[in-house]
Amino acid sequence: EEAVFLRTTLLRKMPSATAIREAVASEVRMLASGKTPSEDGAAAAPPDEQKIPDEKDVSDYFQWFWDQLQRSMEPKFASGAARAPKPKPDVDIIGFTRIAFAGLEETGRACVTLQRIGTLQGKAAVRVQTTGIGKEGGDFAAQAGRDFDGVDKSVIFEPGVRYQPVEIKLFPTDDEWSPTRWFHIAITKIEEGNVAIGGPSVSGLETPDTVCVMVFVMQDDIFPGNIPKAYLEEVTEAEARPVDESAKRSNVSGDDDMRLLLYYWRERLKARKSKFWYTLIGLLYEPFHLSVVTPIVLALLLDWAARPSVGGTYSRIALLVSVQFASLLLVRWGDVSQTRNRGRTGACRNLHRTQLLSKLLQMEHTEQFTYPGYQWFYAGMMNVDAMVVDGYWQLFMLLQSVFGMGLCIGVLFLKAFYNAAKNDDEVQWSNSLPAVVLVALAPLAFLITGRRRARVAKLLENRMNSEEAWVQVFAVVAQNGVGLYTWGIKELARIGEEFGTLSKKFIKHHQAARDQCNDSVWVLRWVGAGAHVI
Repeated sequence: EEAVFLRTTLLRKMPSATAIREAVASEVRMLASGKTPSEDGAAAAPPDEQKIPDEKDVSDYFQWFWDQLQRSMEPKFASGAARAPKPKPDVDIIGFTRIAFAGLEETGRACVTLQRIGTLQGKAAVRVQTTGIGKEGGDFAAQAGRDFDGVDKSVIFEPGVRYQPVEIKLFPTDDEWSPTRWFHIAITKIEEGNVAIGGPSVSGLETPDTVCVMVFVMQDDIFPGNIPKAYLEEVTEAEARPVDESAKRSNVSGDDDMRLLLYYWRERLKARKSKFWYTLIGLLYEPFHLSVVTPIVLALLLDWAARPSVGGTYSRIALLVSVQFASLLLVRWGDVSQTRNRGRTGACRNLHRTQLLSKLLQMEHTEQFTYPGYQWFYAGMMNVDAMVVDGYWQLFMLLQSVFGMGLCIGVLFLKAFYNAAKNDDEVQWSNSLPAVVLVALAPLAFLITGRRRARVAKLLENRMNSEEAWVQVFAVVAQNGVGLYTWGIKELARIGEEFGTLSKKFIKHHQAARDQCNDSVWVLRWVGAGAHVI
């Protein structure tokens, strides 16, 4: 209706409306006769052509236009391609069976099928070659040698053979989840036989002597770490169940949370490889310096200063100072190593955001309605940051803390044995009481914080949902950008009021979650202080 309106109101008032109409009609007559305007600028209409209807009869005019266009294109569709003439009857056609093929990365191969159409008499051979997509493929471009093993071979059709498969080896990329990637495979030339190249081909990539199709490399892994689908379904079903507000507990159990976290840790470890261990070693030396080197050096220095007769010479003191300084240099090396190898931003944050973007770009049209766009934006900005800081990085912090606690316990026992040996006395197990208390209180601290996890999870979910709400409003306003000048005073005031209401709601949930998390931290501090006092 809009096109008819424009044509009947605007074009009719233009002085060249008739000329435009005649030019269009002339173009259609050229196509119908197989000529181009350059061959015959005033070609006559074919004998069977209908008379051009008057523009006033809109329905008849458009029907006539599309009939002429279909008639002119039928010969080209019948021949299979507009770029090549119809082959001779005695010449077979060799090409691909379809325009796109796919292979699962887990199977390790993709199969591309060639077919020969015609009499199938005589031997024929064609050259098949894989090619990359190039820069225009972006992150979706499969690379030869990394994603697949390139193929450059001759495919032979013996007499009477109609189909020939070409297998392409796919390499596993099980370090992390990857989107669907693709590459091209082409029939580049005829090597033997009275045949021609034809069949389906990707538009813009074919030439008069070649055809090219696409091969998709799909991955069946589930994020994170190819977690079993049964575990993931348990978490999904738990999140879908109605929440008991009176209990104020999350539906997702602690076991489900830990499964997700463990599989995520495993994926990160496999992806980071040696850099993961360089980061861990750099972080683990700091508690060794603080819990072992420094206490022992200080204890010996104080012991020698209080009792010089037991061996507190200047050379020994200088040796201890050198040990302390060398250990400090190693702490600096460890800090540089973990800073350069941890990969929190480039290897984790941006990687996950790229994965989200790849998934969003490859979703079906109906899938786009499952989650609104602002939820994808919030997930890419906030949830990814939480995954990296509270998931990936906390693994290192956990290992560092457990390692430091183990060193402290070991040093306390070592000190008890050292005092007994120095005084030529039996080991006083009372000196080991702090270590025993620390060993006993550590599980208690984990038990107390573990019992608070459900409550903390619920509060953090409320915080996330309320934060997502005000992000939606802000994203809508920011997306409109220069179009805001068209909004009236009432609309602007309504937006400001809505943003303020959602911000207050977010602050309320944020403060509740903040206080609960802070109390959990203080549980550990009280336990540590109690062990220190004892």
